[in-house]
Amino acid sequence: MASNKGNPILIVEDEADAREALSEFLAAKGYQVACASNGLAAIDQIRNTKPVLILLDLNMPVMDGYTFLDQAQQNHLLEDVPVIVTTAHRLQDTPGAAAIVSKPIMPEALVPLIERLVHVH
Repeated sequence: MASNKGNPILIVEDEADAREALSEFLAAKGYQVACASNGLAAIDQIRNTKPVLILLDLNMPVMDGYTFLDQAQQNHLLEDVPVIVTTAHRLQDTPGAAAIVSKPIMPEALVPLIERLVHVH
């Protein structure tokens, strides 16, 4: 079972059901998890506790994922923090993202990707 000790995986997702399901799945796999419903809330959380990895939805109210990535990079909040972008749209590349995962997310498929990214950084 995985363990990320004091540093959580931050799930940034505006859809409560998706956020809760992913949070429960990762917690059951042994990860500590924190959640935010938009990019602005995520920036506030990162300033308090640096996550080990971020799962980031792109289309959200208040502050979308693109704006979050821009602001977090400008403020050096993402140094050594891999970001997995989650989206229902087809994307070739998103600056600042270590990986892109299509929705609907298959949680079991995320585990090897998370493990690889967490151990690389």
